[in-house]
Order: sequence, then structure tokens, then C-alpha cells
Amino acid sequence: MGSMVRGHRVFALVNFCFQRILGAVTQGSLMHYERLTLLMGLWCGGAMAQDCNALKGDEKATCNAVQQNNPRFCEDAKDPDKRLLCMAKVQPNSYTCEKIKAANLRGDCLQMIRKKQYDAIYPNPTPKPKKGEGMSGWGGT
Repeated sequence: MGSMVRGHRVFALVNFCFQRILGAVTQGSLMHYERLTLLMGLWCGGAMAQDCNALKGDEKATCNAVQQNNPRFCEDAKDPDKRLLCMAKVQPNSYTCEKIKAANLRGDCLQMIRKKQYDAIYPNPTPKPKKGEGMSGWGGT
């Protein structure tokens, strides 16, 4: 049973990495194969860096929900405010944040939503290399 759960987590992690890379490719942010390899290492390594099993309680539930991108893990959070914050992290929605009673958590939640919306509207453009600074080392455009 343990190996089956571990296998499911590995599959979910690989799927998560694939989705991130696919998103980057479709947005045109990857121009060379080397970048693809580098980004896969960074994204997948970053996803593996946080071991949700090392956490406890509401933090573990939030970690699992964010890594799996699945709000059903938020149901494991005991504190209703942290459960709502968890749901907002997985499915960004300011209406969910407004339901949070604790002022500090509500403010953090709304700020997180605002940042995600801003990043979606105003993506950070990648600077174009100057003449002679191309990836090939040959100069040119």
C-alpha cells in the first residue's frame, strides 16, 4: 500500500512538472533546449524540496493542496480560516478571502490574490539579448 501511495505522489509530481514546463513552452518563454532542461530541474527540484509529510496539521494540508493543486486537501485543515486560506491558494478567489474572520489572514489572502491577478495581467517580459550577447556565442541578432 505504501509503495502505491508513493507511486501516486511521484506521478503527481511528474505531472506537475510537465504542466509547468508545458505552460512555459506555450507562452514562448523557452527558446532553447538547454533552457528546458534547466527549468525542469529548477521547477521539479523546487517541488520536491518541500516535503509535506514533514509538516503537521493545517500546514501539511495546505502544502498538499498547493503541491497537488487540489482543494480537497484543504478539508484536512482544522482551523476554518486556514482552510479558507488554503482554498484561496489553490483556487485564487477574493470571495473566499472575504470569508476569513482573522484580519491578518484575510489581508494576507487578499494581497496574495492581488499579486496573482497582477502577475497574470502584467507578465514579466524577458529582456531581449543585446547584439553580440546571444545564446550561441556567435554574436548577431
